[in-house]
Amino acid sequence: MNGNNITEIKKLLDRYYNGETTEAEEKQLTCYFAGEDVADELLAEKEIFLQLMNVAEPQIPMGLEERLEGAIDSWEAAERKAAENRRRIRPMSIRAIVSIAASLILVVALGVSFAKSNIPTADLHAESNVTPEEAYQQTEKALRIFANALDKSMDGMETVNETSEKIQRQVNSSLEQINNI
Repeated sequence: MNGNNITEIKKLLDRYYNGETTEAEEKQLTCYFAGEDVADELLAEKEIFLQLMNVAEPQIPMGLEERLEGAIDSWEAAERKAAENRRRIRPMSIRAIVSIAASLILVVALGVSFAKSNIPTADLHAESNVTPEEAYQQTEKALRIFANALDKSMDGMETVNETSEKIQRQVNSSLEQINNI
C-alpha cells in the first residue's frame, strides 16, 4: 500500500472517530481493514475498528418509550402546578405596599378625626394645651410604630421571595434532570 492511501485511511479514521463519516466512507474503511493488505502502522487501528463495527446495537427495553412519556408528562404537570403556585405567591410590589400603607394612614386619620368630633367641647379646650414638642413626639412615636410594622411586612416579603427562589431552583434542577435523560 502506498503512502497516499495510508494518509487517506488515517484521515477517514479521524473522521470516523469524530462521527463525521458517511456510510460509504465507513464501508470503505471496513473493506480496507477486512482485507489482508493493512499497513503495519495501522494494525492496532484495524483491531479497534473491527471491534467497533461488530458491536451490536443496544436493545431497547420493552415499554421504555411509554415509561419515559409518562415520566415527562408527570414532570410537565408538576411544572405547571409549580408555575401556578408561583403566580399565586407572587411577592407584593413596592407600589402595593405603599398603597396599603397610605390606606392605613387614611383610615387612622379618619378614625382620629371622627373620635375628636365626638369629644365634648370642654375636652377640646383641655387638649389644646398640648405643646408643639409634645405633638411632634407623639407623631414621631406613631411613625416609629408604623415603620416597625412596615419593616415586619418587608421581612415577610423577603421570606416569600426566598421561598419562591428556592422553589424556582428546585424546578430548574428537575428540568435539568429531565434534559439529561
